[in-house]
Amino acid sequence: MEIGEHMMACAKDLRSSAKLRVEPVAMRVCSSFHSSVYNLPKEEPMRNSITVAVLALSTLFATLPASAADKVKGTATLKDTQTTGMKDKQHKHQAYDLFFNTEGKSYTCRTDSNKSMNATDFVVGTQIRYEIDGDKTKVWSSAGKKVGCRIVRVEAATSPQ
Repeated sequence: MEIGEHMMACAKDLRSSAKLRVEPVAMRVCSSFHSSVYNLPKEEPMRNSITVAVLALSTLFATLPASAADKVKGTATLKDTQTTGMKDKQHKHQAYDLFFNTEGKSYTCRTDSNKSMNATDFVVGTQIRYEIDGDKTKVWSSAGKKVGCRIVRVEAATSPQ
């Protein structure tokens, strides 16, 4: 059989296998034909999948320590709390800006307007506990109430001159 005849037979097998839902068998027939005609080495799918898995895991483990180091945790005094935005159909709750200083920086953190927060839980001048991960922040009041917010402003704390 010539190469053209082999290709026609392979295409015919693929069309018939698509109707019968046996694509893997037809693909093996065509790939073995392709390898035998062009003298290519047959693929070893198990070795390839193991290699991909090892590379994926090594990449994952290489990035874990770096992402864990980005988190900043500590305590601070809540400088101010202000309302921001307005409630409407899309924003069911009042959003708040929380202001606090830490590690030589002043942060402004905005709560989500789709989640409720009781402003009386976060008293200005009291200690808060925070966990900053990129722009996402979790803040706990002295009473243990937790609120999630996003950092919207960071200012370098300047020393008085």
